[in-house]
Amino acid sequence: MNEENTQQKSAKQPVIITQNYALTFNDREYTLQRRHTVDPMRSPWLKPGDDVTIREEWRPAGYYSLTPDGFASAVRSAIVRDVNSVTEARTIAALLAEYKAETERLSVLIESAHKHVSSTQIPHEIGALIVAE
Repeated sequence: MNEENTQQKSAKQPVIITQNYALTFNDREYTLQRRHTVDPMRSPWLKPGDDVTIREEWRPAGYYSLTPDGFASAVRSAIVRDVNSVTEARTIAALLAEYKAETERLSVLIESAHKHVSSTQIPHEIGALIVAE
């Protein structure tokens, strides 16, 4: 088996957290990934014959320890970053309300997913980790 095939088999697809953030993990850490749109036409290194198809890529946005606290921190960071990118809040109270609403939305999704898989696949505490303050 060549190195390219090994890399392809070991690469995991990101686990989507929000529209713009996802999580990958290995045996050492969680990596928060951010979605980026790549437009090759804007590249100063574009050469004739290069593929000019616009594509989306996941790029690292942060690294977290492979612990329940690391997981919770990564998810909270995704929530804060995603809300911050679209918020029109003018007060701290309004911004905190948006964080809370997004956290609750994700918690409901996790609880719903938890009902459809065995407890050995998704620990019940995950929802609590996300909404813990």
